[in-house]
Amino acid sequence: MPKIQFVAYEIDTHNTAKLNAILSAKGADPSEMTEQEYFTLQANELRDRLREVTPQLDSTALTVFMAPEFYFKYQNGKPYSRTTFFNVGPYMEMISEAFPEVLWVPGTVWWSEPAKQDTMTVHNTALVYHHGKLIRSWQKERLSTIDGLNAGPEVWDRWELEHERILEATQDPFFLASHGMDTLHVGIEICLDHRTLDRESPPSYGVLRTLYPKNYPEGRGVDIHLLTAAGMPMYPENVVARSGGVFLRCDGGKDPETRSSCVLVARSGNTPDALLEWAPILTLGKPTWIGSDLDNRVAVYPPVTVP
Repeated sequence: MPKIQFVAYEIDTHNTAKLNAILSAKGADPSEMTEQEYFTLQANELRDRLREVTPQLDSTALTVFMAPEFYFKYQNGKPYSRTTFFNVGPYMEMISEAFPEVLWVPGTVWWSEPAKQDTMTVHNTALVYHHGKLIRSWQKERLSTIDGLNAGPEVWDRWELEHERILEATQDPFFLASHGMDTLHVGIEICLDHRTLDRESPPSYGVLRTLYPKNYPEGRGVDIHLLTAAGMPMYPENVVARSGGVFLRCDGGKDPETRSSCVLVARSGNTPDALLEWAPILTLGKPTWIGSDLDNRVAVYPPVTVP
């Protein structure tokens, strides 16, 4: 039976000055950096945090290392350019290659590209790396009021067919991750994707809760449900992990006490009907924190077995 160990980088991504201060403490001047230099330094910060906790990890478990939504923003919260977003890919894969057994979800990238009529199309994209490769990307479907659009001629990308060129298969939130002899089914959401919206009747459930039954009508749920967010609590009715699976959440919200969750999921049965129950039984794990700064620390959860 596979084991999973969750590591969450807990940082307030609403506070854009926080990361600037962290990077400045390393002797860098963020205001003088190009986009690619700044992105690289942000990536290096995640790399160094993972190195820091590696001695505490269970070598027999699949480590899932996640950062919060909006971790990758340029300087004071500006979106990266399309050019930077694509040029940093090989460097991110090189970091992943140094930790081949780690399923790495480095938060989301806030980026933009020119659109029609002198506007900019902005994107909020989660990336997933494993064994030195980008194995999944997912563009957030639901715009929320905290998404921090700059006051300018920008258009939110709600993903339409014409945007399919941006990243291959970007709108499939489900993927497989191998660990030893085991293959795990994983689903990922970004922030508001996970919420039940009450502006429709009947309620509009979370994105994974909506898509999973359509794509896997006989499915019992994913082994791992990932949520990278910036101010989004867990909605039990939208947890798509099967009975015996796990729900892993890393959040960049303002409250340091609610920035991450590692939750074991139990249901009344292991059937598609049981998956859609309103409230599964949830058992929250308790982490060990590395670092004394509540707005800049790493949470290391004990490994859990997925039967």
